[in-house]
Order: sequence, then structure tokens, then C-alpha cells
Amino acid sequence: MLLLAIGLVIFFTIHVFSSTRYRPVLVGRLGEKPYKGSYALLALLGLVLIIYGKAQAPFIAVWHPPYWTRYIVFTIMPLALLCLAMPDLPNNLRRFIPHPMMTGILLWAAAHLTTNGDLASMLIFGCFLLYAIYTLIPGNTYKPAKACSPVPWYRDVILVVAVIIGTLLIMRFHRYVSGVPLF
Repeated sequence: MLLLAIGLVIFFTIHVFSSTRYRPVLVGRLGEKPYKGSYALLALLGLVLIIYGKAQAPFIAVWHPPYWTRYIVFTIMPLALLCLAMPDLPNNLRRFIPHPMMTGILLWAAAHLTTNGDLASMLIFGCFLLYAIYTLIPGNTYKPAKACSPVPWYRDVILVVAVIIGTLLIMRFHRYVSGVPLF
């Protein structure tokens, strides 16, 4: 559990720090590329420690989610994946959600908190949820959301089809990626 906690502290400390007014100062001292390289290495280290720490953490039940909560995840996750895909694919939906990546992380974390009652999972999903909420509060983000111009409607169809395919792939391979079978 210690590795998980260290990973969470590293990962979220650099993410919160990068959204403050101190980021430009550090970029000015180090340079853009060294800053981004250090940031990426620390984020990767934090993520590896989170994954390894979760795998090694003992199962400590905090609460026992009812069986029906899994349907919450099956309902919310396609919406979360849609939000997570929005920044990378041209679409019109992005005009209605100012920070689609953080909205997707918020939905992903909230959905998973409903079905995971063990301490390690609650720490992971709870930290991601709190970070997403922090980031979505006006004034806490370093970069304002970019406005996007309208694109042809077929781009939205491509996005939705990609999300449906992604959702099906995640459902199929969830057991191999996270160690938790969905069915």
C-alpha cells in the first residue's frame, strides 16, 4: 500500500503543480523541453508506482457495493470514453463541454467508485475524482479551454463509432488490463 500512496503523491503533485502560476517560472529556469521531459518521467514513475502498488496492495474491504452498481459503470463509461476521445478527434460535441478530458476522468472515477469497495481502489479513483473536480473549478486550471470551430457532422459520427468500438474492446480486455473481469 506504501508504493500506491507514493505513486499517488508523485502523480498528483506534479499534475497540480503544473496547473499553478509556478509552472512558467520553472519552464523559464529549465527550458520547455527539459521541463516536459522531467514532467513526463515523473508522471510515468507515479503511474508505474500506482499500478504496481495496486497490484501488491492487500484487499481491505471498506464497503460492499451492491450488485446493481455495476450497471452504473456500464451506463457512465461510454460517456466517459466519449469525453476522453473528444480532444483527439475533431468534433462538434467539444463545443458543449469546455474540458472534455477532465470531465471524462471525473465520470470514469465516479463510476468506478460505485463498484469498488476496497481501500486501494477507493484511493486511486478517489484521487482521480478529486483532481478532476479541482481542475474543473474555474481559476484552478493553468490553460483555458480552447474554443473549437464547427466541423462536418460526419466527424461526430466517426467519434461515436470509435467510442463504441473502444468501449467494446475495453469490455472484452478489461480482465487482462486491470485483472478484474467484467462478466
